[in-house]
Amino acid sequence: MSLAITLISSGTGVSAALPSRTLMELAKLALDKNRDILSASIDQTSAANSLTIARATYDPSLSLSVSRTKTIQSKSYFASTGSSTALTPEETKATTDSGSLTVTNKTPWGPSLSLTETLGHSLSEATAVASSHSYSASLAFSISVPLLKGGWLVNNKLGVYQAENTFRSSQISGRQTQVDQVAAIAQTFVDLSAAYQDLEAKERALERAQKTLEETQVKIKAGKLAGVELLSTQISVNERRTDVINTQAQIQRFHDDIRTQLAISDFPEFIPMPIPIEKIKRNLDFETNWDWISTKGAALQTSAISRDNAERSAAAKKLNWWPQVDLAPSYTLSGASNVAQGKAFSNTFNDKKQKAWGLTLTLSMPLGNRTPYYELQNALNEKKKAEISFSKEIDKQKDLLRETLRQIRDYEKQLDWSQENLELSKKQMEAQQDTFRAGRLTTFKLVEYQDKYLSAETSRNSVFRSYFKAIVKLDQLRGEAKYLD
Repeated sequence: MSLAITLISSGTGVSAALPSRTLMELAKLALDKNRDILSASIDQTSAANSLTIARATYDPSLSLSVSRTKTIQSKSYFASTGSSTALTPEETKATTDSGSLTVTNKTPWGPSLSLTETLGHSLSEATAVASSHSYSASLAFSISVPLLKGGWLVNNKLGVYQAENTFRSSQISGRQTQVDQVAAIAQTFVDLSAAYQDLEAKERALERAQKTLEETQVKIKAGKLAGVELLSTQISVNERRTDVINTQAQIQRFHDDIRTQLAISDFPEFIPMPIPIEKIKRNLDFETNWDWISTKGAALQTSAISRDNAERSAAAKKLNWWPQVDLAPSYTLSGASNVAQGKAFSNTFNDKKQKAWGLTLTLSMPLGNRTPYYELQNALNEKKKAEISFSKEIDKQKDLLRETLRQIRDYEKQLDWSQENLELSKKQMEAQQDTFRAGRLTTFKLVEYQDKYLSAETSRNSVFRSYFKAIVKLDQLRGEAKYLD
């Protein structure tokens, strides 16, 4: 059975007075204006900044130190000159200038590297003695290697791993927020479309009721119907007027919902562009959809990221339970000169005698070691909780998928039946109208057939609305919006 009927026709005065808009237009507006989407974009930027900060932990650092020390020493001594002895004062001055440049770098694997170049200059001046200069230079390299606690990649890069996961999670959540907000717009859009179609159906029903009222009045005047027959038609007219008013109010509420979702308080009313009332092509196989959702679904991806964070944290806490054992070798080259600073620097590499080696082994462990132990226990508990949450999320997503696929299949059947029922109700009503005009049917029975036809129209609209929402929900679970195509 063909279902090529559209939700909105352009025959009403309301449709002619208002502009029309497509679902795609509203979706684009939502992506630009919706506050939740804008907030998710800010979260993603913040997560990217935090990731950069975490990675900057392993950037090398440079430090420069410059100092000057000046000392003055005064003393007196007796000096003999010929036959006389006199007290002679003497003053000694010493000036020492030094500077060092150090580059340090902490690696993700644990070791910290340091390279320091130090230059020194000393000037000595004394009374009645020529001043003397001395220059020194040294190049020192050291490395500190944590052998147990503080070492290993999983421990030192924990902050980076977690920042990377947070960034990934923000990307996934940001994308899903877009999908969710567009899905909300789509559901309100189809609600509005169905409401406008219901309004048209109820306006037509009101016209039929008014026409039946007029025909009934003519037949009563002609003596072909009893006066009591007028009551049912008058009641029908009043009910149809109430239906129109209620549906108009419902349309206003849906427009308000659209304004809220778009975050545009003065967004003008519009007529939704037609959505064909027909079956929408989707693969309804559970396994095929689950394969997609289990790898690309936002809920499972974010839950898996939380589980990964908990696992990495527990692995790092295990290492922190170990004692601190650091091995720190060092190597220093030194040079000196009384001529120039450059000579002292070159002697650093040329003077084989001025070399020094060093090796330090440090052990540090708090007595009792209770803090890292219980931190590890808490981390292991968080890991178990994350695994439970992930398992629960799998069950939840499977249940949602089963229910959504079941709804789509049921609504597809109902769509066929409701369309067939609509066509049959229309034929029945038209036949009974002819019977009424021929004087072989009471007004009460005709109103009953008219009501059945109106109910069939609104029922068909309701079924399609629920069917379209189920399609939107399936795409939402898959992190898609194919219904926009």
